[in-house]
Amino acid sequence: MSSQNFSIESVLFGIENIKGPIELVQFSNRLASHEGIMSFNRMAIVKFSNPQINKALPNGVPTDETLLIANEIGPYLDIYLCIRSGKSCCRIATAHFPGGELYIHDEYRHTILLNKLSDKQIKDLFNVVREDLSIIQPKAIFTEF
Repeated sequence: MSSQNFSIESVLFGIENIKGPIELVQFSNRLASHEGIMSFNRMAIVKFSNPQINKALPNGVPTDETLLIANEIGPYLDIYLCIRSGKSCCRIATAHFPGGELYIHDEYRHTILLNKLSDKQIKDLFNVVREDLSIIQPKAIFTEF
């Protein structure tokens, strides 16, 4: 999958006091707690050129969006890729850098969706993020006086 087949957009903003859409922040806090991490400081929505990727079958449980949730501390970066469906979650994969460990979760492998990402596509997505961390950085807040 090349970068033309998906887009990644940060949904957080601010520098010292990072904020974001309350529903996504609450969801991410629950995921972070479940994964055993204290906090996250990066979050982005992943949109695919193929609208069927990570979407439910007709009459299935609807999926809202594919999210990247990350915690960046110095050279260390933990990235969690998941599908948000209301208040529930389907974990897709987790990557840890700089080591480059990648784990694709069984729950994603066993979830029935219209179309899924292949292992290679997941790895490529994580590599795009790792090569350009600016795409998941919180956006600056501009205020006019």
